Amino acid sequence: MAVMEVMRWLFASFFFASACDASGALKNVLMIIVDDLRPELGAYGAPAMLQGPGGASTTPHIDALAQSGVLFERAFVQQSICGPTRNSFLSGRYPAKTQAWNFDNSFRDAPGGQGWTALPEFFRQRGYFTTGGGKIYHPNLPPHNDNARSWSEPWDAAGAKLCNCPVDPAVPAKLHGEMWASCEGLGYDPACMDDDIVDVVSQKLRMAGNGTLGNGSQPFFIAAGLHKPHMPFYAPKRFYDLYPAPAAPDPLLPPAGSPYEAWHSCLGHAPGAQFSDWGNFTDIPNGMRWQTPMDGASAARLRRGYFAAVSYTDANVGAILGELEKTGKANETVVMLMGDHGWNLGEGNLWCKMSNTENGVRVPLIFRAPGQQQAPGLKLPQLAEAVDLYRTLADLAGLGSAGVEDSVDGVSLAPAIAGGAAAPALRQYAKSVYPRCYGDALNATANTSHFPFAPLDRVDCQDVPRELFSLMGYSVRTADWRYTEWRKWNGERLIAEWGLPPNATELYYHGSDTTHSTGPAQWKSELTNVVDDPANAAVLKQMQAHMLEAFEQH
Repeated sequence: MAVMEVMRWLFASFFFASACDASGALKNVLMIIVDDLRPELGAYGAPAMLQGPGGASTTPHIDALAQSGVLFERAFVQQSICGPTRNSFLSGRYPAKTQAWNFDNSFRDAPGGQGWTALPEFFRQRGYFTTGGGKIYHPNLPPHNDNARSWSEPWDAAGAKLCNCPVDPAVPAKLHGEMWASCEGLGYDPACMDDDIVDVVSQKLRMAGNGTLGNGSQPFFIAAGLHKPHMPFYAPKRFYDLYPAPAAPDPLLPPAGSPYEAWHSCLGHAPGAQFSDWGNFTDIPNGMRWQTPMDGASAARLRRGYFAAVSYTDANVGAILGELEKTGKANETVVMLMGDHGWNLGEGNLWCKMSNTENGVRVPLIFRAPGQQQAPGLKLPQLAEAVDLYRTLADLAGLGSAGVEDSVDGVSLAPAIAGGAAAPALRQYAKSVYPRCYGDALNATANTSHFPFAPLDRVDCQDVPRELFSLMGYSVRTADWRYTEWRKWNGERLIAEWGLPPNATELYYHGSDTTHSTGPAQWKSELTNVVDDPANAAVLKQMQAHMLEAFEQH
């Protein structure tokens, strides 16, 4: 065992020995998962969120959680889309093991997956009462929210709905007793509003406080899954009013030298299916959309909607944390908040998720671990992955690694939480993947040649059988660089053709992201693909070595 590994083991052993209370009692867990939330938060230095009245943050409750806990500046998910990312971090396995890259499969379908112990199931097996509300597992992935195994009581399927209704912030509707810039009041389902998720989770917390949850003496694992800022961007009007004039990204142009394989936008869906106003963008053929930016007014309007939805979610997080305080158990409860993946808001002419970009895979990750963190308010630079949640929550709760299956991936972030910024790095790189699919008639071309190929035949991979993917994009992120390869997919083996050269490559420098915020310096790092710059030859060689180590045999 290498010296550094020994040091990490000794450090972790010391931490594990002190993870429980002096009484030996296990910690409760409150896990908050937010759909489509990138680090667009005051705590992360996001400029748009630090322009509230009087310069106040427009995300005060999540900021307060970060101030009382610890924040990971560089945390990344394994795939930037809801179903696969949740299959990954809730099973504790990388997508190469779950083989769930879209909405057709879950980790229970993977080889050996029926025998795996999922994260909430792990806690349930150890005497926890596991429950909650909202979207935790992606609906039906795994089937029936894994009710028979993961949850102490059947998961409220109604609370897992998405609210897919038209959006027009100019047409307020009165919902839940206040004016909303939302849904136009047409056929909305009140059960899909996040207010109702908060009510369900708050009720569980009140029951925990008065001793009526489970048998009254069990520790609890309560999960809260909030939908917003997932499309559509509905929110009470007062949150829209916080953002009277958001700016469009500058420039609204694709990254210089970036390959077509890297680009994605939910604009490829039927016009009006998820947004009510794309300006003239819906008239642009798919292939041209890669190179033609949305008009600035439409871009600013959509950004305003996203920001408002984030502030709405912040208020809901505040309500949940307020209920936890009322239980009197806050000092006995580990709190974790994470976005399930990132989101592109026009930077580099990218919209939505479904990419290997920094904005697509980088997420907020915040822990509050009473008595176990070095100090409150720390911002930790160590690279973290969503797949680390399994081992981290087990450690912070006091369960340690006993009983964690060997096939569970990731590392525990507990040593960094206890040791602070000076604690050893947990990994050399973080890794992410995303597939690409093209029309059947052009599969051979798409798999063996570089852009241009017929972009009108490109389709999203959400419901394409995994055997028929065209390409897989593999990405590794070190402290200073992101490197991505787009490779031909072998549908029989469900792995890339590593013996062939990649279809396209990308290299972006992130060493100037000194604040690790969502400000201009962060996303502008990915506006120029520098993979062909001779000055980066040594870096490229090292990143290629990381790529092969991370993916070729896994």
